[in-house]
Amino acid sequence: MKKLTVSLMSFAALTAGLSLTQALAQNGPPDPAQMVQMRVDRMNEDLKLNKSQQKQISTIYLDAQTSNQSVMGGMREANQAIVAAIKSNDTNAMSQAANTVGTLTAQMTVNNAKAEAAVYALLTPEQQAKFQPNAGGMRGMGMGMGGPGGGQGGRRRGGPPQE
Repeated sequence: MKKLTVSLMSFAALTAGLSLTQALAQNGPPDPAQMVQMRVDRMNEDLKLNKSQQKQISTIYLDAQTSNQSVMGGMREANQAIVAAIKSNDTNAMSQAANTVGTLTAQMTVNNAKAEAAVYALLTPEQQAKFQPNAGGMRGMGMGMGGPGGGQGGRRRGGPPQE
C-alpha cells in the first residue's frame, strides 16, 4: 500500500512539474513591458491611478528597466568572474569581481530609487500615503511582486513591517 501511495505521489509531482514546464515553454516568462504593466495594474488596484498616471508610471519603470539592462549584463559577467576566480583560487580576482558586483548593485539601487522618487512625485497626497516605494536593487522596476512598490504580504524584504 505504501508503494502505491508513494508511486501516486511521485506521479502527481512529476505531472505538476511537467505542466509548469509546458506552460512556461508555451508562454515564456513575461517580458519587461509585461512585468511593468503587471506592476502598474497592481498599483492601480491599491492607489486608483488615473490614465495619465498609469502611462507616466509605465514610462518611468520601463526607462529604469532599460537602464538596468546593461547593469544586469555586467552583473552576470562579474558573477562568472567570481566563479572562475574560485575555481582558480585567485583571491585578488575574487575581490575585484566582488567589488564590481557591489558597484553594479549600487548603480541599480540608485536607478530604482530615482524611478520610485519620480513615481512618488506623480501621486496625489492620498496616493502617496498608501504608496510603499521599493528601495531595493534587484526587486524593483517591475520585478517586484505583491503591490505598490513591490512589497509582499504587507512586509518588504529588508524593511520594517508595513501597517
